[in-house]
Amino acid sequence: MDAIYQFPRTAFLGRTIPKNKFYQVLEADERVKRFFIDYIERIVLQFKLSPDTVNLQSSPDLAELNVFEIQLKRADYPRKVIEYIEKAIPYPMLHVLRFERQVQQVIAYKVPHAQKQGEWVVQALYASEWQDERAVMISLDGASSMRALYDGYVKKWMPVANQTEAVDTGQSVEQLFHKQQELDRLNKEIARLETKLRNEKQFHKKAPILMELQALRKQRAELG
Repeated sequence: MDAIYQFPRTAFLGRTIPKNKFYQVLEADERVKRFFIDYIERIVLQFKLSPDTVNLQSSPDLAELNVFEIQLKRADYPRKVIEYIEKAIPYPMLHVLRFERQVQQVIAYKVPHAQKQGEWVVQALYASEWQDERAVMISLDGASSMRALYDGYVKKWMPVANQTEAVDTGQSVEQLFHKQQELDRLNKEIARLETKLRNEKQFHKKAPILMELQALRKQRAELG
């Protein structure tokens, strides 16, 4: 078992998943296949984390969480490939990307489908920075239940959850997700207005843009 993983041996699978399995589930066309071919060397289902394998309390809406290790052909974050894998597999998972001696972790914030039992809907993807494998340790992080384990993984890489204020208030993953969405919206609008302000030559037109910009920056500061 690889040293970066600190899970009980009872959870270990080490099962290589052929890429053509994903092609079949996705009914992939040549464009989708090209993403897998260009980016991925191999995909391994390393661990099945469940109450039976890691002795965590079960959660009604979360039966298991699987750890997939993806060996890459280049040190890029293959977001599109991750999206395809998430589409092919309906339950939560942790992706461990590896290239040479570097590791990046990616997790999707997923919620159960409102109408289709057993299906999950991806709300967002969150990724760590690339790290030297000697500095990486992936474990149960002291979780007591499957829900706490999954929520902890999502919070770990969600930008807003890494702010001291967010951690201290004990907000749920759902609350943090909506907060992150609002921050992303504000940042996008602020960037647009900053560009507009730089490009505006007439002073009397700059003033209302600046006022709107200041109001949005205040909103962002209050959220943070």
